[in-house]
Amino acid sequence: MESVKKVIAGVCAAAAIGTLGATATTVTAGTAQAAQVVQSRGYVMVWLTVSETKQAAHMGLANFLNQPVVRAHSTVSVERDSVYQPINVPGKGSLIHTTPQLLVNEAAAHRGGRAGIGVHTGRPDKPITIAQYWP
Repeated sequence: MESVKKVIAGVCAAAAIGTLGATATTVTAGTAQAAQVVQSRGYVMVWLTVSETKQAAHMGLANFLNQPVVRAHSTVSVERDSVYQPINVPGKGSLIHTTPQLLVNEAAAHRGGRAGIGVHTGRPDKPITIAQYWP
């Protein structure tokens, strides 16, 4: 249980960083962009902007999510045309062989690509989701 608390604390810190990033805006062609926080019952998702996703890819920011304690309590969500597709592993179910940083890198390489991190309070065994999106 202590490791889950550490994971949640780490994710909260990441979400706080994302939220702090949301207070600083990026001006592009006269429009302000900020990280998007999507919240519903038992779920919070912080989506980085396109430029923040590119910065995260360049800096290797998602590598901290590669720690064993975080990976043991996380899932990923990939786009349909991602190179990282789920494979069925007998006895283990559907798995995606990648790292959070590679997901961020792939999102950053797509036009309009964004990366996000979510916390699901209703899933104590896997509360963290690392996701990618592009139009």
